[in-house]
Amino acid sequence: MNNQNLNLKKYDRVFAFGCSFTNYRWATWADIIAEEINPKPVYNYGMGGGGNLYIAHSVSEADVLYKFNERDLIMIMWTNVQREDRFYEDKWIPAGNIYSQAFYPPEWKYLFDETHFLLRDLSLINFVKNYLENKKIDHHMMSMVPIGNDVHGGDIVANLHKEILNKYNLSFIKPSIWETIFNCEWHSIQPRSMTRSENACHPIRGEGWYEDNHAHPKEYLEYLKQMWPETRFKKTTEDFVNFHHTAVLEDQDKKNLIERRPVVRLHEITSKGD
Repeated sequence: MNNQNLNLKKYDRVFAFGCSFTNYRWATWADIIAEEINPKPVYNYGMGGGGNLYIAHSVSEADVLYKFNERDLIMIMWTNVQREDRFYEDKWIPAGNIYSQAFYPPEWKYLFDETHFLLRDLSLINFVKNYLENKKIDHHMMSMVPIGNDVHGGDIVANLHKEILNKYNLSFIKPSIWETIFNCEWHSIQPRSMTRSENACHPIRGEGWYEDNHAHPKEYLEYLKQMWPETRFKKTTEDFVNFHHTAVLEDQDKKNLIERRPVVRLHEITSKGD
């Protein structure tokens, strides 16, 4: 693959994997790719709150169901390591950041361990990389924040963790969107989307409002352009991004602003008895 150009024309299908920075209520980098290659399909397996275990599982699951081949491109945006994924009662639990989630009871906190999170996710990323290489499937890997950072970009890697992290060569993962677009501060780009929330209090808007730090469509496009500077996106794609970027800033009702192609899930097949 030419690392400076996505070469999207050579693929018949694209599969996208990640957390809410891949699949959210507004257009993400994966939707920009979908617009660029339309009418060819993009299968978006991203899930809000999903962690790297969920992401790694989804890569394997998609291959089982769709049979990856040489005309496919796999694109993954890894997330922060402090997440605990679990399939429970016929669905994945999108708990998100383990320290701020509301699904696991407080008594579980004695099991939370930074070294565990790091060891687990480094292994998963390494396995997925080797898996795709062994199958000779073209792929690109990105990240929301650097591996070893928390959801806010803070460095969780103590001295012991640095030694572990340094054993892995993660140079195949593109610099994170937090570093490149947001300059290591989610609030650095204004204006941000404002969202109603009962318990929030914004310094300017006041009570009941919070600033949504998920990247906006123009920020995702800029990220793609920085990661693959030789890629030339179509005017229709640029128009798509501009339209959806404006929609994000104007919407404050938590509406879903984009529709996506549905994906097949193993648990949905088995639950239906197919």
